[in-house]
Amino acid sequence: MPSSPLTVLDVGNSALKIVVFDPSGKVVEADRRTFAAPIEEALALLRPPLVAVSVNADHLERVRRALGGPLPAVGTDLPVPLENRTARPGETGLDRLCAALAAHARARGPAVALGVGTAITADAVGRTGAFLGGSIAPGLRAAAAGLREAAPALPPPDLAEDDPVPSPGRTTAEALRAGFLLGFAGLADRLAGEAAAAARGRGRGRVPVFLHGGDAGALAPLLRTRCTAAPHLVAEGARIAWLRSRS
Repeated sequence: MPSSPLTVLDVGNSALKIVVFDPSGKVVEADRRTFAAPIEEALALLRPPLVAVSVNADHLERVRRALGGPLPAVGTDLPVPLENRTARPGETGLDRLCAALAAHARARGPAVALGVGTAITADAVGRTGAFLGGSIAPGLRAAAAGLREAAPALPPPDLAEDDPVPSPGRTTAEALRAGFLLGFAGLADRLAGEAAAAARGRGRGRVPVFLHGGDAGALAPLLRTRCTAAPHLVAEGARIAWLRSRS
């Protein structure tokens, strides 16, 4: 058990998440900064021990330069303590592996990590903790950017979390909101169901699904899948990897 807090830097494709855990593993502080804005001020306030998990090498290098000191990263400086049974393990994103590691630790058995961010991911982890693979689809904002490029006359979809979702939409704006939020909720439900079946294997019973990612709040009320909100799941997995590297 560490005697001091641990700060995890979750370095994504569009944002930097800073998550501070106390020695017991409780999240005591969390912040999110997009890479379009300055990050140096927030990083200057951080104190070791620090660990990173990154899916973007350029952004990780930017964070390291801003810190001006060592920053060990999961997957390169310390291993992910998870058996990866995919056909090409080196291709699996470290964020997916960390989320699966944390999901298995929470469930103490088979589990699904359902991420809603730049991409929508649904990953299965088996009874013994092996990463079995999963699905990757475009996220809400990535899909919106693609639609804007393909059909520039359409307005951007309203992806706000708290507004009602009209169905059927009676205006173009309402139809876009319904199409994106209801459509992607259906997509996430299907992918989570497939991942749960893989994680369950020949076993029985419900497989826990842990929901995380920057846009999870927009889809959570619309999902038919029973999910547990786990907004810092990737950081939790990085913390587990860091702890086990020290044992």
